[in-house]
Amino acid sequence: MAMRRALFTALMLALLAPVGRAMAEPQVTLYYFHRNLRCVTCVALGDITAWVAEGAFKDRIADGTLEFRMVNYETPGNEHHIDDFDLEMPSAILAAADGDSVTTWKNLQRIWDLSEDHEGLEAYLKGEISAFLAMRASGTAP
Repeated sequence: MAMRRALFTALMLALLAPVGRAMAEPQVTLYYFHRNLRCVTCVALGDITAWVAEGAFKDRIADGTLEFRMVNYETPGNEHHIDDFDLEMPSAILAAADGDSVTTWKNLQRIWDLSEDHEGLEAYLKGEISAFLAMRASGTAP
């Protein structure tokens, strides 16, 4: 009987642990939005954004609190992102969601100002992503 109780308790903890983590830290997505035609700068900004997300935040991607997505907003079916995030040009956007609903988002507009300063761009992205994740984890809206 004690063995069954211990097994049941272990099973329940294993099943409930992911639910508790998901509720404690809602999903954050870092998007890099681009067009069909991409200039050299647009390609470089997307590559650096991906490199920072997938390198500096690989643990957050692995645990599900951060996702990186590169999205062509001119592809049929993706046009809604233009209105959803007020896109006027290729952009890096941090978006927090609870379930399927985006609750808050931030356009990382300085990527264009830093497009020729790769170290500065990397530092900017790391700082913005870290701050956004910390605010979400604490329950404070960015």
